[in-house]
Amino acid sequence: MAETIRWGIIGVGGIARRFATSLSHVADAELVACAGRTTEHVMAFAREFGCVPKPTPEALIADPEIDVVYLAVPHLQHAEWAIEAIDAGKPVLVEKPAFVSCAQAIAITDAAQRAGVLLVEAMKPRFQPLWRKILELVDSGALGELRSVDARIAMDYPEAREGYFTEPVQGGVLLDLGTYAASWLDAFTTGNPEVTSVGHEWAHDVDVEDVADLVLGGVPCHLEAAATREQSECTLAFEHATLRAWPLHRPTDLQVSWDNGHEEEISAPYAGDDFTGEIEHVSTLVREGATESPLMPHAATIRCARILDACASGFDRLGVAMELGEICGRDAVFLNEPMADHTTFEIGGPADVFVEVPSVVKFSQALDLLGQRGVPSLVLGNGSDLLVSDWGIRAVVFSTSRLKTMRVDANWIPKFGVARLYADCGVTLKDLAGAAAYAGLKGLEFASGIPGTVGGAVYMNAGAYDFCMGDVLESAMVHFPSGEVKMLQNRELDFAYRHSRVRDEGLTVLTATFLLRPEDPEVVQKRIDELTELRAAKQPLDVPSAGSTFKRPEGHYAGKLIADAGLKGTRIGGAEVSRKHAGFIVNVDEASAKDVSDLIDLVRRKVEETSGVTLEPEVQRVGPYLETENPN
Repeated sequence: MAETIRWGIIGVGGIARRFATSLSHVADAELVACAGRTTEHVMAFAREFGCVPKPTPEALIADPEIDVVYLAVPHLQHAEWAIEAIDAGKPVLVEKPAFVSCAQAIAITDAAQRAGVLLVEAMKPRFQPLWRKILELVDSGALGELRSVDARIAMDYPEAREGYFTEPVQGGVLLDLGTYAASWLDAFTTGNPEVTSVGHEWAHDVDVEDVADLVLGGVPCHLEAAATREQSECTLAFEHATLRAWPLHRPTDLQVSWDNGHEEEISAPYAGDDFTGEIEHVSTLVREGATESPLMPHAATIRCARILDACASGFDRLGVAMELGEICGRDAVFLNEPMADHTTFEIGGPADVFVEVPSVVKFSQALDLLGQRGVPSLVLGNGSDLLVSDWGIRAVVFSTSRLKTMRVDANWIPKFGVARLYADCGVTLKDLAGAAAYAGLKGLEFASGIPGTVGGAVYMNAGAYDFCMGDVLESAMVHFPSGEVKMLQNRELDFAYRHSRVRDEGLTVLTATFLLRPEDPEVVQKRIDELTELRAAKQPLDVPSAGSTFKRPEGHYAGKLIADAGLKGTRIGGAEVSRKHAGFIVNVDEASAKDVSDLIDLVRRKVEETSGVTLEPEVQRVGPYLETENPN
């Protein structure tokens, strides 16, 4: 390979400009081409730095004249273009954080290893001269054992924040700044993260301050990231001395305070600027044909992401997912599963861990595990009556979609005139009502059009047309937070309008038994068909929604109050008060969770102003910045 390393840059924003400026001062390195989303910006960047503008990132990666690619795009695009480069056999330097989750980091670094292609995360501190001095001091053994690590980084971001920082999933201060702090924790500790406490502050729908205490390999660690003040330092407390390095994201100064009272001041300014070290290091790796950086190896990228995951969630996502895989099977556990694919609103960011429980027994065992670990969970049936934050859900989500067993016991009909219908919690109400009709049993017709499952219906005592679950349920097998599994009779479930003991006490329904009376199957099916036609005529079933948005206020109908307030057709973003039935808020144009949540609040205010009635949402809002009721 030629002595001069030829670079291509994807992304032409502020970071790319700083990188290109630095690159122009590095010997034996040359900027050849650039690419980005907007032709106008790419052309301007190319003129400023004297490189070739490429029509697309794909064209830049495919160019044989380019030796290595630098990715300076928003965080969520890193994985896409890193894979593109890897598939083309092109070495790639990815701006920090290289990936937005540990799962993503594992997948991409694994792809790079299999392909034998260099992939390096641009974790700036590790390429600075002071970093090497700290490592030399630690490796000398003079400091003794590490006692604690305290990494803090804060920058006073402008109030008018814009761009990727304010975008859920890839935005927020933990990913943008906290990744530097996580890298210090990774470098000087071992072991998987054990979280003891976390705290988050939200603004503009993203986190603007994050604080976490955790233990790594037996070492207590503290991480802070904030967009509300100025601070950037890491304190490493050892047996015989304490090291304080600053600024944390581009360290140049070190104070060593020995336990005998002696203090040292060490300064190690970098040559060029803070990008120079990583450019020179990666250029050397490319010349040598290396596939991994010794300063920022793949294991460090993965572990940094794992630490960030734990700080965001309050638990070690990967560790919990692996344990759940041992119970439910690895093919049943998913990391960062988009909730928009699992809710009737078709809205929602990723769940930290998503589990398709294979059986009621395994479900109970998995709940026990999370109880022992103190990990929050949410049980998902059909995804109705649920509005998930655009940021996602910081919890384990259990999907009951595979729990579909139903059984009819007609032995009681001759003596008591009723039959029992047993059902797993994941059975949809449509299927439950259909099975009852097929068996010639009446009583569940009202439930045929409710977009939920047995578990969720018992949880909220779902109902329609003046009937509800409490009218037909005999008993339910539930899992208590303590781990106890118990059969509760109807009278023990404290049913009321859209209310039950299950909801109050955070219980989880595993199975339910219904008492139904015999009837001609054709008569039952006819009633179901009539109710289906009635719903279709009155409700907006052709667009995504969560069903009725509000509970029925005593003595009123929510839809009429909303219509009387003149709110039909009112929109915020892609969310709209249905023109067909004002009791529904619908997703008409790729609505965000924030759109829907803001519209719910607007409707409540306007109805209270015009009627004096306070509407209570039937929709459960969950997830960061949106949460109104904690997950199970």
